[in-house]
Amino acid sequence: MDDDFLTFYHGGASADFSVSVIDIFYPAIKQQKKAGRYVGFYMFDENNKDDAIHYALNQKEETRHLLTIRMKKDVRIAKLPPFSITRITREQIEKFRQEGYDLIAGSMIGKMEYVLINKDKIIDMKVEKVTYDKQDKDSAQDSQSLSEDRYVTLEELEPLLSESGYFCLGHGTGRFGNGSSVVDAIFEKGLRAKDNSLYFTTIGLSTPTPEIKEQTKEFGMPEPTIDSLKASFNNWPHQNSKQIIIARIPIKYINMMGDTGDLDGERYGAFMRTRTSETGKVTNYLDPKFILGCFDVEKQMVRLNPHFEKQLSPETIAALSSKHIEMLEKTKDRVKRTMEASAFQNSSSQDFIVTDDTFDSSDWDSFETNSSGEESNQNGIRK
Repeated sequence: MDDDFLTFYHGGASADFSVSVIDIFYPAIKQQKKAGRYVGFYMFDENNKDDAIHYALNQKEETRHLLTIRMKKDVRIAKLPPFSITRITREQIEKFRQEGYDLIAGSMIGKMEYVLINKDKIIDMKVEKVTYDKQDKDSAQDSQSLSEDRYVTLEELEPLLSESGYFCLGHGTGRFGNGSSVVDAIFEKGLRAKDNSLYFTTIGLSTPTPEIKEQTKEFGMPEPTIDSLKASFNNWPHQNSKQIIIARIPIKYINMMGDTGDLDGERYGAFMRTRTSETGKVTNYLDPKFILGCFDVEKQMVRLNPHFEKQLSPETIAALSSKHIEMLEKTKDRVKRTMEASAFQNSSSQDFIVTDDTFDSSDWDSFETNSSGEESNQNGIRK
């Protein structure tokens, strides 16, 4: 009987995967994390099966499989505070195992995730190839749950908003009204960038990340807190907005040397989708994958965006890397054109043409390193 066991799902495994090869200390691949620091074999329950399917679909062909794992109903589950589930260490697993637990569970963006720590409780496991047709079918079956709005408090989001390596921005919807239809459209299609610039579309948020805390300390400013963030939402300076879109982007893919005003999406272009109208006009939209949710002033809670990627998929990371390189080249071309124009205006005796040799190689190498995020910080990011 179904009541005699619990069912969990894991996305991403080879066709010959078996219980014997499950590694409960499997290194968790998280953005901005040192390799090997966090571990865990992650699973979803029946309510969030679609997330496991989605994860499997973003893997390489040979690992595009869904694991259906049945476990004994008497499993002991250690529950963690919201958002702590993505930061499980080997020491935590060993501690909970010694205390007799079989699973670790925690809420992440309103969804429960599980980490397996005792394989002996597994009854059986099925490996199934995942196709896009299957995702469409399961998504349709789960459409009702996906369409339901999920709300959390800012306090519950604090671990996510405090994570190193990310920068958050806000956008008020006041100009277009404070109704849910506007937010629905942004969650689905993305946030349209004014003048194709994220700089002129959003306001940087002072979230309690290590980077922003360091900056506020350096300038003698009050340390950012969740309370101060909530106060800024409740007193949003634009159009009396009561719905504030919250975007969260990885600093690594910001073109730090790009135009400060994000001219033509030069600085934040890696996070944009582009659409071209019938007249040929190109418009930038912030990809919904980077829109965490929307703070509702009336409810004093955050409505979560179901399309937000709390953990970037390999497909998204590849796209970010490619677009980031494009933005670097865009900046390089602009700088060259500016130098050529300046040289032409100041030269009366001879033609002056800028080539790659015009740039000092060490300076340009440094530019590319910094803008790739390896040594970058928050300098130049609008707040």
